[in-house]
Amino acid sequence: MARAKTSAFAFFSGRRLVPILSSIFSAVVAGIMYIIWPLVYSALFSFGAWIQGLGAVGAGLYGFANRLLIPTGLHHALNSVFWFDVMGIDDIRKFQEGPVTIDAAAAATDALSCPGVWDGTTCEVIGVVGQYQAGFFPIMMFGLPGAALAIYLRAKTKRRKAVGALMMAAAVASFFTGVTEPLEFSFMFLAPLLYLVHAILTGISLAIASAMGWTAGFGFSAGAVDFLLSSQNPLANQWWMLLVMGVIYFFAYLGIFYALIGLLNIKTPGRDDDESEDGGASFDAFTDIARPGASKGGADNANTHTAEQIIQGLGGKNNIDSIDYCSTRLRTHVHDASLVDESLIRKAAASGMVRPTKQSIQVIVGTKVQFVYDEVARLLAQSGADAELIGERPASELDQPATTVLTGTTVELSKPTVGQVIALEGVSDDAFASKSIGDGFALVPASTAAVFDVCAPASGKLDMVFKTNHAFSLTTSAGLEVLVHIGFDTVKLKGEGFTRLVEQGQFVETGQPIVRVDAKALRAQGVDLTIAVVMPTKAQTSSVHLAQGKGSVAAEVALK
Repeated sequence: MARAKTSAFAFFSGRRLVPILSSIFSAVVAGIMYIIWPLVYSALFSFGAWIQGLGAVGAGLYGFANRLLIPTGLHHALNSVFWFDVMGIDDIRKFQEGPVTIDAAAAATDALSCPGVWDGTTCEVIGVVGQYQAGFFPIMMFGLPGAALAIYLRAKTKRRKAVGALMMAAAVASFFTGVTEPLEFSFMFLAPLLYLVHAILTGISLAIASAMGWTAGFGFSAGAVDFLLSSQNPLANQWWMLLVMGVIYFFAYLGIFYALIGLLNIKTPGRDDDESEDGGASFDAFTDIARPGASKGGADNANTHTAEQIIQGLGGKNNIDSIDYCSTRLRTHVHDASLVDESLIRKAAASGMVRPTKQSIQVIVGTKVQFVYDEVARLLAQSGADAELIGERPASELDQPATTVLTGTTVELSKPTVGQVIALEGVSDDAFASKSIGDGFALVPASTAAVFDVCAPASGKLDMVFKTNHAFSLTTSAGLEVLVHIGFDTVKLKGEGFTRLVEQGQFVETGQPIVRVDAKALRAQGVDLTIAVVMPTKAQTSSVHLAQGKGSVAAEVALK
């Protein structure tokens, strides 16, 4: 009888339990908030009124509190008090409606009708409206990039290249767009003291800008784009002084962060004690192919190697309950937190790891997080692990079962285009010529062709077409992984001269055009268009035999 009762509730087990419980708890929380929200609103209103009455000091306190609340996400509730019309401050709208706000100030007859500060006879808006925004510009455009430079300079020599790439991307995002989370989260949990200093400096910046009447505003965030647009607003007052203060803040952040990191031996990105001796994976940005030493586990794709190490560091595939990603981080939830090995995760070309809760693990990967997530998702899906893959990923790629290489099979590969087949050793690129990327063959396209199509050398699933369209990979029905790389150093062209004809994830037939090449234009730039066809998974291939005399067949590959 007891067993029958248990089975009756089996439908609600597993992943179904999450949305079911979420709906129940949401209803409970909604009922509670219905009662307590008036109290919360009253507290926010009172806080805003108190801050507004403090003038420049209040602006500084707001800036300080704004940064302190970032880790919890509650800064949005605080921002709504000052930036929007929760209690009449409405700083963003009033600034954006510059001429309208100025006209309203001229027509004001009392404090109630004044959109700025009423001094008893006149309504002041110039140098007032925008005071809860202006002080963020020196921080986001200059201060945080200065902190990024300090973190880079303090990183260990063997980690500087990886840390520099991460810091540069985050600093550029902060400067141009005002998106600061990638930078702030790189040290927020690793070095809380530095984050406290950052919050204090932010408060001081807002207080100074407010006291001096330097105003500017934004529609998105305090980056260079919004700053340029803001300068044309009639409410922008001495906005250029924010640039002067920004330069000072750049050196202030650089000096303070550099000194504190060294003095207190703070473990910012790149200063870990448990790094691998070889400095992690090596990746060549010009070919998008892992170089020798990039993987000790046999995987030649750097993102795959990183994904494998992250899965291992998280306690293995069966320990991962769910995984998602944001702009720079993998967000995971594990079953058993004691199985997580932080040292392994830090070796996986990751700049850090944070734990918002005991079982929630966030792995800071950087700007390539989407590609790493895709590899983690693929590996988990193919292994049959019962992990919830929250991030978007085509079902055709997740549901594909792991392919089995047929022992003793010979696979025939066709020419990818018209031209002369040559041995791989004869190409000009050392990485391909040395077969460190994999065994295979090369083809020199016909020099008379102004435009030619690069076709699939075999039938199979098109696993990937690189973003720059200069290379693609597929897996044949026999399980052979094949990489087709068009030209050498062509990744530098950023897609110029290459047109994608088929999207990844599709099944393609032998000879089906995948990429169209504007050969005439590229040759005019001196580009070597020799095509390399290689098998990157070395464990699959025992030998490659060129067979030019067999019609369209370019090579015969014997599988292990």
